Amino acid sequence: MVMVEDAEGGLAGIITDGDLRRFMEKEDSLTSATAAQMMTREPLTLPEDTMIIEAEEKMQKHRVSTLLVTNKANKVTGLVRIFD
Repeated sequence: MVMVEDAEGGLAGIITDGDLRRFMEKEDSLTSATAAQMMTREPLTLPEDTMIIEAEEKMQKHRVSTLLVTNKANKVTGLVRIFD
């Protein structure tokens, strides 16, 4: 997973291996591709004070294995993986 920042340093989106696979199914080459073309905008996040059971429930509900953790200023401070 790669996090993509906007001009102000905020989270613009993420690029996962799934995003790359889907992009490559539609496009012939990555050589002229931009992050904005393939990224997932508004990725799922969790506040820092979220209980781990809530994180697990959110992952199961949305069928994802990783969630970004954000602070009160909505800055990414880490991530939680289903395997952690």
